[in-house]
Amino acid sequence: MPQHGTAIDGNEDENHPFIKLLEADGRNQLHDGVNRGDAGDPYPGSAKNVALTATSKPDAKSYGKLDTCVTITGIGASGSSMTATIAVKCRAGAGAAPKPSRKPNARTGRKKTRISTRSKK
Repeated sequence: MPQHGTAIDGNEDENHPFIKLLEADGRNQLHDGVNRGDAGDPYPGSAKNVALTATSKPDAKSYGKLDTCVTITGIGASGSSMTATIAVKCRAGAGAAPKPSRKPNARTGRKKTRISTRSKK
């Protein structure tokens, strides 16, 4: 991605990855091969998207559209230091958080997660 900000990406299953790079603008252009990244992709980005919740676009729901009970709010402006509030708490009536059913990578035996922060110089 040519832009700066925070990116979260993950694994092998293209159609339903365990961890998916969520573009702040919600356009899915990276997944669809439209481009290799633009100013709307990192949070908050040109979309000025400062939250990821069950009701935001993009949302933090599972592929089955269930509430994951995960929220990331107050995502700060891109820079050498960024802040955000991360919570895992179900809203009233949402029930318990779903349990992950992901099996480890057959080749390595590990689940793969990478969180990176890039800053333009």
